[in-house]
Amino acid sequence: MDYKQDPTYVRKDRFLEQIMIEQLNRTHFPNASDWIFEDMKEGENGGVPLLTWTNYIDFTNRTSEVHIPEDAQIIVTRHPGLPSVIHSHDYYEACYILSGACTNVINNHLEYLKEGDFCLLPPGARHDYEFLPDSLVFYFSIHPAIFSGCCAPLLDGDTTVSHFLLDSLYNGNHEQYLLFHTGDDRALRLMAMFMFQLMVGSDQMSNPVLGAQLLSFFARMNLYPQVRVQSTPPKAKLLDLELLNMIRQNFSTITLSDLARHLHYTVPYCSKYLKEHLGCTFSELVRRMRFQAAEDYLLNSDMSVNQISETLGYENPENFIRAFKKNFHMTPAKYRQMNRSGKVGGEKTPKSLKPM
Repeated sequence: MDYKQDPTYVRKDRFLEQIMIEQLNRTHFPNASDWIFEDMKEGENGGVPLLTWTNYIDFTNRTSEVHIPEDAQIIVTRHPGLPSVIHSHDYYEACYILSGACTNVINNHLEYLKEGDFCLLPPGARHDYEFLPDSLVFYFSIHPAIFSGCCAPLLDGDTTVSHFLLDSLYNGNHEQYLLFHTGDDRALRLMAMFMFQLMVGSDQMSNPVLGAQLLSFFARMNLYPQVRVQSTPPKAKLLDLELLNMIRQNFSTITLSDLARHLHYTVPYCSKYLKEHLGCTFSELVRRMRFQAAEDYLLNSDMSVNQISETLGYENPENFIRAFKKNFHMTPAKYRQMNRSGKVGGEKTPKSLKPM
């Protein structure tokens, strides 16, 4: 007999869930409207207000009972259930409906989300939402840099999630979003609540621990039918995703000639293909991937700048430092110091994290 059908197991399962829900309801989070008026700034996307990762952490730490570490790359919170105005983020955002329902207008497309629905938005997506009274909703905020670190396995394989992440990370596609209908999957419910408990229960919770939980969450999510609401544009076809994966996995050594040979193209045609389909040159794409990897090494490892430079394929550390400073407006050592000490609030959003 399936142990999950055992009445004793079901009772214990529901009792554990009830305890988690009580904790969820007791935890205070700021009003959504406060985010709009205090911390959002006018974005470049048609004047839509942009909520940045740094402002999100700073404001939540000032106004809620939960302490979020400055180096956090995954944040799971309970949404207060108030309506918002249309806005965007420079990070990934997802909502999981534990109970109740909500409407979410995403890039001018209306979605009705009900219990068990999980909706994942890319950086730059424009949306607003409104919840039914007494709804319980988890919000997952995910820094793009996590996908070059402990959540990198989500980019591998031929899955809807990997295609979506590759297209949004490296093509800058903010028009697509993923919607999963999971119904009353108790395992997913408990996973979401457990990640929330990790957030509220430990000031030192590491990115790898939450990253491992997120990997398990998505692995189970893949069991369910998913809807890619926006049609896939030509630039996101499988050849482009294969191309992106090849560059991502070999960016420290790959050349344009290597890529052209793999695709059975001439070098000029391969260069033209990248420009037309991905909107950038080969060197720009490699540089973008290098910077994302550099961020992960600086924030989540003790590797020296020289070691990072060598790992990323630079000829010497001076070239790496010069390129990094041009993109981030500071040296790698300064970037590591300021992020780890939580003093980044006044700096510009790193270029590699801006919607493209």
